[in-house]
Amino acid sequence: MSSPKLIFFQFKTRLQNPDYPTSPNVWRVRLALNYKNLPFTTVWVDGPEIAKTCIAECIPNLDFFADGTPHYTLPALIDATNPDAPVKLVDSKRIVDYLEDTYPEIDPQRALYPPGTKSFQALAYYFFREAVMIHLRPLSVAGAAALQTDRTCAAYLVRHRESYEKAQRMEESGREKGWETAKSALDLMESFIAENGDPQAPYFAGQNITFTDLSIAANLIYLKLSLGDQEFDKHIRAHNGGRWGRLLDAFAKYM
Repeated sequence: MSSPKLIFFQFKTRLQNPDYPTSPNVWRVRLALNYKNLPFTTVWVDGPEIAKTCIAECIPNLDFFADGTPHYTLPALIDATNPDAPVKLVDSKRIVDYLEDTYPEIDPQRALYPPGTKSFQALAYYFFREAVMIHLRPLSVAGAAALQTDRTCAAYLVRHRESYEKAQRMEESGREKGWETAKSALDLMESFIAENGDPQAPYFAGQNITFTDLSIAANLIYLKLSLGDQEFDKHIRAHNGGRWGRLLDAFAKYM
């Protein structure tokens, strides 16, 4: 097989040296590419340039806005390994699934989807998103907005208006309640992971990385960047005996 020719389109942010995105969806793809040791070229795109860039590259829209206007967003990936039939994708899960199917690991223990686990992994990540992140998004959205470029910040707040307005109305007691609710959900996830019998293992499947680990790590990176080290370490890193800090640290080499 010829060497892959992958072009990865990421949101441009203020974070440089190293260049980091803030979107957990972008991080999900970035972690997958690095975990699978796939070479790629990065194109950083500022918010106002996303639609123009996608149209110029013939990258499809993700969906449509209520008024019927095409919704172009990132991450996006072009696989130009076959220049006569390049593959152009949006949606982070679709991209990761494509990479896993097209460039499978030789070692089956490195598969992101061990046989028979897709439905269980989908359920695990759904729980994390709907029981944990739904409470932490309002706590982190202002910090994430501050990391966007000048041209992107206002549009970012519009896109996340519901979370931002909730954060604006929230008093300190509300923030603490959000943390309590999210950490209760993390406690439940920890109890499920403990069924593996190895409480110190960093991953959901023990010693092997899965799609679920990659997806949750992407959100942990987002939270660390947007909340700052002090709040992240206080509420997440040390929680559940350091479970979430170990998971984040295990993915540091793939950032």
